[in-house]
Amino acid sequence: MARTRPPGSRRLDSFITSPPKGKGKEEKERREREPSPSLEVKTTDGDVYYSSLAEAFERLERISSRKAKIALIAQFLRQCPEDALDTVAVFLANQVFPGWDSRELGIGTKLMQKTIAQATGASESEVTELFKQLGDLGSVAEELLRRKKTSTLFSSQPLTVQEVRETFEKVAEVEGEGAVKRKMRLLMGLLARARPKEARYLVRQVLEELRTGVRENTVEEAISQAFGVSKKLVERAHMLSNDIGLVAKVAATEGEEGLKQIDLKPMRPIKPMLAQAARNVKEALAEVGGKGAVEIKLDGARVQVHSDGEEVRVYTRRIEDVTHALPDLVEAVKECVDADEFILEGEAVAIDPETGKPRPFQELLHRIKRKYDIEEVRREIPVELYLFDCLYVDGESLVDAPFEERRRRLEEIVNEQEGKVMLVDQLITDDPKEAAEMFHEALEMGHEGVMVKDLSADYTPGVRGKKMLKVKPVLETLDCVVVGGIWGKGKRKGLIGSYLLAVWDENKEKLLEVGKVGTGMDDETLERLTKLFVEEKDLVVEESGREVRFKPEIVFEVEFEDIQKSPKYSSGFALRFPRLVRVREDLGPEDADTIKKVRRIYEEILKKH
Repeated sequence: MARTRPPGSRRLDSFITSPPKGKGKEEKERREREPSPSLEVKTTDGDVYYSSLAEAFERLERISSRKAKIALIAQFLRQCPEDALDTVAVFLANQVFPGWDSRELGIGTKLMQKTIAQATGASESEVTELFKQLGDLGSVAEELLRRKKTSTLFSSQPLTVQEVRETFEKVAEVEGEGAVKRKMRLLMGLLARARPKEARYLVRQVLEELRTGVRENTVEEAISQAFGVSKKLVERAHMLSNDIGLVAKVAATEGEEGLKQIDLKPMRPIKPMLAQAARNVKEALAEVGGKGAVEIKLDGARVQVHSDGEEVRVYTRRIEDVTHALPDLVEAVKECVDADEFILEGEAVAIDPETGKPRPFQELLHRIKRKYDIEEVRREIPVELYLFDCLYVDGESLVDAPFEERRRRLEEIVNEQEGKVMLVDQLITDDPKEAAEMFHEALEMGHEGVMVKDLSADYTPGVRGKKMLKVKPVLETLDCVVVGGIWGKGKRKGLIGSYLLAVWDENKEKLLEVGKVGTGMDDETLERLTKLFVEEKDLVVEESGREVRFKPEIVFEVEFEDIQKSPKYSSGFALRFPRLVRVREDLGPEDADTIKKVRRIYEEILKKH
């Protein structure tokens, strides 16, 4: 395979940290030099000038203190007109659209380079060369506009936040023949009106690389501070709406009483509740109070099924709308679920039509990602739906109800049909032996293991806790974000031979490196992964010799023999003999594990020694 690399580089220091260093006089002086969070927001007719938001982005990029970032964002939000507040909050959280909105801009590094060239009148080679020097396409656009723009162009009508949002929406909706050129024209229209600093952040927004070090939880705290409302209410409202902009607007206009009214809504998918791992079923039962629901853990794709009474839509755990790819599942749900409005959770499983047995997860992903010839692939890879939770039924939210009640409601509204829609097998027990028997039966049937659930637990979107635990036969694995790699030598020349792994810090604001993985991959796998990172996803952002840095987007599940303390990596830990289990195409980078899990496994290993 030919070795193809992007021409420039971009820093990832807003996400990835260097190995720990001591704090002394220089650190103190740097903190004292940090800019004041004071910032005036310029507004017009219920909107915010984008220049003010660009100034906020720049200040957030310079500030290292999380407390100072929160104070600046809070001050900005307080000055926003009501009509612009939701868009501003979404943009500050480094999002283009609210969390529940599955639309994407579909603009990669190479296309953005062409757009910048045409918008600024520069040649593509000039953009390429400047990209090599500056390492950031946003800075490239800023510099070229500073060189090329005339005073006449600068006198054009200033951009507003709402205009930027509307343009992003148009870009996301463009499809069909000539879509690339139409997307470019829309973005060129923005850049043509942008001042240099605005262009820097417009480009970064499109690429979703603001580099401000701000994530959703930072904006949550800022909303609480800005409008004097409970942080817990803000967090809950965000969990149930998956819309940080809506939460900001309600907090500003309706206060705590308004936040309390925010709840689930069909067609507004939320982040799934996540499970922790347990070493065995006995440990899992103890964690849920001694008695729990033991369910088979299927090797499929976790899906959220929504109905508003008129249509049914299916979303993945990454909030991707895959309704178009699963018409048979939609038809089955309409036939088997006796309710008008609902939000249900389950597992979509690919089935071998000849044997009736589950097919590998990768084949299901092939089915889900298919955009054309759906009827053909539907016959080749039929899908069954196994439901296990009920979050909303006909106007009633069930997130605060105990799991036992949610399961009962699920059983009431689902008419099971073999081969279409079924309930996940469940055993309620306080006997570890019974639970172990079900675990082994699940393995014999070809499933991954079992889930053990707390019967009294409510549903907490996006939270990984001990309300449900997964038990699998293999040692505990880690879901790591891939942040870099090394080009191979010899017979692996032209291929990325090993990959640099990272996990999140406890606040999920920085990525901390934990080691490199180069085993568990044959040449065919390495070729496929190299193509994925370098060509298909266009994720290379920096190269130095054989070393390469990636935009943090792909998640690897890895297993390992040990974890050791190590100053070599920024986490302070190193995975020993890590091995690739699989690419977690069903997870986004935000779903990767945190340093807290690494520490816990490390401590458990120490106890064994």
